[in-house]
Amino acid sequence: MQIKDLKLGEKLEVSVIDNSGKNLSPYYPVKLQHINDNDTIEIDVPMINAQSVYFRKQTLVQVVIISKEGIHSFNARVLAVNNDNIPVVVLNRESEIIKIQRRSYYRLECSCIVRYRPYKLPIFGTNEDPFKTTRTIDLSGGGMCMLSKEKIDKTNFLECVIILEKDVEISAIGKVVSVKKDDTVQSNNWKVGIQFQRISEKARERVINFIFQEQLKLRRRGLV
Repeated sequence: MQIKDLKLGEKLEVSVIDNSGKNLSPYYPVKLQHINDNDTIEIDVPMINAQSVYFRKQTLVQVVIISKEGIHSFNARVLAVNNDNIPVVVLNRESEIIKIQRRSYYRLECSCIVRYRPYKLPIFGTNEDPFKTTRTIDLSGGGMCMLSKEKIDKTNFLECVIILEKDVEISAIGKVVSVKKDDTVQSNNWKVGIQFQRISEKARERVINFIFQEQLKLRRRGLV
């Protein structure tokens, strides 16, 4: 795949990375606005919970392309942010476009306590929103589904604290990817699917290990 193969309006995802390729931010959904040449493109300014996210010049980002041909990515450098009629971020490609595979994780049905609140970027000040408490429906190394008494807009980002067991909790930033009404009798809840966008590898390993231990318990009881 090459830059010229992209189509205007195509949906992309962008995440800030460091020189080693480590993600420093969630993946922000954006659209391709213009192709200047084979190395430079323009995307719209990312939004998170109705707030614009402006990248500094020379910021290194990973651009992810999700299409029928699969998932591809490349690294790019922020050249400028143009605030014209439609604010755009100008990116210069710095690496080859490669095909990648996103890991899939086993999803375990479980009921863990979750505290969550809207994610707020540090540049907008201290997040003083109170946490709300609920429980998971299922959990995996890549995300979770939880109950919510309120309907949460898709594409919102949430700050989550998941209590796996006594004295063991992990934190993650997640993107809301699905919202469905809970069809359980006499339930006024919503089922909210969340994809982890920013989680440490240590925290992810704790989740995977928790799931593995829970599976062992179920096997010993003859339930799986």
